[in-house]
Amino acid sequence: MRVVLVVEQLRRRVPGGVGRYATGLLQGLAAMTDAGEAVPDVVLYASRAPAGDDPLAAYGLEVISSHLPGPVLTRAWDHGLVDAPRRADLVHCVSLAAPPSPLAPLVLMCHDLAWRQVPDTFPRRGRRWHEAAFHRARRRATRFVVPSEPVGRALI
Repeated sequence: MRVVLVVEQLRRRVPGGVGRYATGLLQGLAAMTDAGEAVPDVVLYASRAPAGDDPLAAYGLEVISSHLPGPVLTRAWDHGLVDAPRRADLVHCVSLAAPPSPLAPLVLMCHDLAWRQVPDTFPRRGRRWHEAAFHRARRRATRFVVPSEPVGRALI
């Protein structure tokens, strides 16, 4: 099985909590590999690599980089202009920022619905983007992954 792991957050100057989740997921996969456990073939997918050292290279996995910079790539996904890489059996996005995946199941991580639960902590533009991304995710995703039962209930 070939899993394309969308890790755009790891290309950001400040990866944030989603970047921490992605890093932990990659560390967990490496630990499983080191322990001799079966792990699918994982390919990382993100925006154009920065000049100099690519932080994604440190994971020792194949990397598919878009020619687009991060903000442009995310907007292209939002508008359905750029799909997930076609060489995938499964596409897993570590956040609601997700490309359409017409050929492979799309699994999205939804960490929380904080833009709804504590809207005052988000700028208006951020709330609008998260709400629109959530609605796109509901249409596009085959499955959602959540970190807890309360988030799952809120998602439902």
